[in-house]
Amino acid sequence: MTLGVVSLKLFYFDGREYVTTGGFGRQMEELARHFDDVVLCVPVARGTPSGAYRISSPNVTYCPLPPYRTQPELLRAAPLIAWKIFRNIGKWDIVNARLPDLTGWLGFLAAHIAGKPVFISLVGDWGEAILVRGETKARGVALQALRTYIRAYLCLERFAVRRALTFACGRALYDKYAAIAQNVKLTVWTTVREEELVPVRDTCRSDEIRLLFVGRLTRAKGLHYLLEAVAALRSRGRNVVLDLVGDGELRAELAEQARALGMESAIRFRGYKTLGDELFGFYRGADVFVLPSISEGTPKVILEAMANAVPVVATDVGGVATVVASGESGMLVPPKSPEALSSAIARVVDEGDLRRRLIEGGMNAARAHTVEGETAALVGAVREKYPELEGRELG
Repeated sequence: MTLGVVSLKLFYFDGREYVTTGGFGRQMEELARHFDDVVLCVPVARGTPSGAYRISSPNVTYCPLPPYRTQPELLRAAPLIAWKIFRNIGKWDIVNARLPDLTGWLGFLAAHIAGKPVFISLVGDWGEAILVRGETKARGVALQALRTYIRAYLCLERFAVRRALTFACGRALYDKYAAIAQNVKLTVWTTVREEELVPVRDTCRSDEIRLLFVGRLTRAKGLHYLLEAVAALRSRGRNVVLDLVGDGELRAELAEQARALGMESAIRFRGYKTLGDELFGFYRGADVFVLPSISEGTPKVILEAMANAVPVVATDVGGVATVVASGESGMLVPPKSPEALSSAIARVVDEGDLRRRLIEGGMNAARAHTVEGETAALVGAVREKYPELEGRELG
């Protein structure tokens, strides 16, 4: 059986092989274990990015789409994208459309028209990010045009969710769409493999507090508030250092903030690290993992930290509470509050019993949400939804 996956996830081709970044590749590797063939219908650019990840599964092939960086570029490329998807839809037995994005929606539409079994992976909320929190650089007429586009897209998204089995990533998205559709399942975006769970241990030291953030350096991550929290802790005599693992548009701005706060040596920009031993080394060297986001889905980095026995402090936004039970598997604080962040970090460092409880609770949460377990549950739900697939090589 052949699964066609239609996604906005950008891949790169250097003339010999396809690579990508982040955890998407690992999720596709696990999904490929349940199908004869998996075809990734994704945008493909030339080159090899830093921290490239190559999917090792031999049964994964590619249907390249034109790459795009902005929504206007996507709209210009949409006719060609639609043509390529519709041209290939007949070769696939079942389709996974990944939303939010017009590319994924076109994958749903093609499957719907062709009468193919289709399931949706809903991994983010554009309405919350753009219309509610305003996470965009657009201003004036451009902002109004973007809002109009997002509202139109959300109408298309609701149309798809009402007609297809949907896996909503995180409690917030699940609650939003379960209210309007019957076939919505709760899932968690994870890259943690069972074999990577480390033994529960507590390595926190009081002489130097090592904080860690992993993710894109963007405004949605709330990193300005984290730097203010670090400054507050240092002003109280605590020797705090922060590793920022990742890259993004705010790097220069954050470096300037660190200089203005007089703590250039305490804020260490580590750059992007691909999933694997080097990244896990940063987790295992940290005392506290901090995610200060002002908007999120269900971030996989939280589970990665938990799997590496690092206590978590995170803001209570989006789907974070799906995997973090405050006081049990992590500490949840309000967004945009350096005071709340610094207080929670200090408690985790100072209160050994609390810290060890968070480490153990986090490990239990990571164990409950491995990529193997989440994928098996997804495939089981797909089989239940489409009994006509029974007896074919699925799962």
